[in-house]
Amino acid sequence: SMHVAWSALAGALLAVAIGRRWARPLAVVHPAAMAFAVVVTGNHYVLDVIGGLIVLGLAVAVTTATRRVGAPALPVLRRTAGGGVSRRRVPTSPIP
Repeated sequence: SMHVAWSALAGALLAVAIGRRWARPLAVVHPAAMAFAVVVTGNHYVLDVIGGLIVLGLAVAVTTATRRVGAPALPVLRRTAGGGVSRRRVPTSPIP
């Protein structure tokens, strides 16, 4: 279930972005509540929940691996003062 995978990702990112101790349980409570909701309402089986978390884990692993290899820079479009668009390359490596 991508419902649970998205909730796990959102909960983890929210906990990191807030940076407070009280926010850390959100990384667990939010996806656990979503997993409970989708199984109890009959929208997904428990195996769907596990599959979604596996897909999330694989996506994070692939993304991390490609960033370490030095993936090419991504083009970023920015508006200029004159109303035009300029293209600038932004590296994909994580900020130190």
